[in-house]
Amino acid sequence: MKKYQFSYYIIILLLLGSCLSDAEIDNTPKLGLLQSIEGSSDGNVFETTELSYNNDQQITTLKFTQGNYLIDMYNIEYNDDKVRSITTTSWDPQHVDETSIVLYDVTYLDNDIILTEQNSEDKMVFQTTDGYVDSFKNYYGENINESVFKRDANNNIDSIFNYATNRFNTHLLIWNYAYSDFDTNANFNSAYNPVFSYAYSLYRPLMGAVLNLKISKDTPLKSSFSDGHGTYIEENITAKMLEYEFGLLKNCSFQFHGSSGYYYLEFSYY
Repeated sequence: MKKYQFSYYIIILLLLGSCLSDAEIDNTPKLGLLQSIEGSSDGNVFETTELSYNNDQQITTLKFTQGNYLIDMYNIEYNDDKVRSITTTSWDPQHVDETSIVLYDVTYLDNDIILTEQNSEDKMVFQTTDGYVDSFKNYYGENINESVFKRDANNNIDSIFNYATNRFNTHLLIWNYAYSDFDTNANFNSAYNPVFSYAYSLYRPLMGAVLNLKISKDTPLKSSFSDGHGTYIEENITAKMLEYEFGLLKNCSFQFHGSSGYYYLEFSYY
């Protein structure tokens, strides 16, 4: 009888061990919320993005690190379901005494989202339609940097035009980016789409991300570039979606015009 009891206990322990092993290796995302992005090239990490959320699945912090020379931290406060304020902290790990902290008060006026710097007249304005960005204006001193977003009937981005207004020029065209080759599966926020690299100077993509704003319904995998001086590049940046896991984008690659090497992004989720 004792022999059978001993065998019975052994079976239970094996089953429990099996269950624990399965639990330990279960990497299935529970929420599908983006947790981090790691950018690398030739095996070297060149940038990371890390996000955290509250119980309502709203972004509370976003940390962007580029190499060992730039860290941008966004801290977001909410009033019910809308962003109330955003504090940005930027510093160089090698020169921490040069930390920059800016607090933005966020107000909503019709279709405009207005971010006003405290103790300054500088501000940013996102004009939106149904959560999509139509235009972005950055007011600083006497200058205005404006980006205009054009989308098709399906809300896929067609182009972004960037204009400058200052005491010498009014609505001067600086750059124009056009987008194509859309992927309907990789539906992630355009702030993290490498095809929009360089266009980051046209608007504040991470600020748009914490405001939960969209640029395009589907994901463009190619950008073309032109400027006000006649320069045109057909394949400015191209991207490939490499791997999906549990229905979520896991890896993608991208390449810049004139570069023979590839860059990679790896995504992880909560």
